[in-house]
Amino acid sequence: MRLKLAAGLVVLSALSAVPALALPKTLLGAVQKAYVTRHVHIDSLCHEPIGGRSYNLVQLTIVKNGGHRIAAFAYRPRAGWFGIWKDGKIMRTVPKGQRGRVHYVVNELRRFCGK
Repeated sequence: MRLKLAAGLVVLSALSAVPALALPKTLLGAVQKAYVTRHVHIDSLCHEPIGGRSYNLVQLTIVKNGGHRIAAFAYRPRAGWFGIWKDGKIMRTVPKGQRGRVHYVVNELRRFCGK
């Protein structure tokens, strides 16, 4: 019984650590992860703290096809950058309970950044 409980705790702790380890430490890394390509160029970015958290609105170009895109990213201290919105849609990785806040954040970023 103790062995099963210990094994279960190890699995739970490993699963809870995965999202933090998977987040890129740089904004460029987060952009590359969101667009599944290393060939991106950040054209401009706008930083705005909202509700005590750090958010960036990024305009970028996909180098291979010249496509211009826009995305929003949140910074999690001690974890890294997390994509929350790209090309007019909330990213699937955002938990459903937080999606309403993403709309608010993106609207605030666009208002502040003039985009």
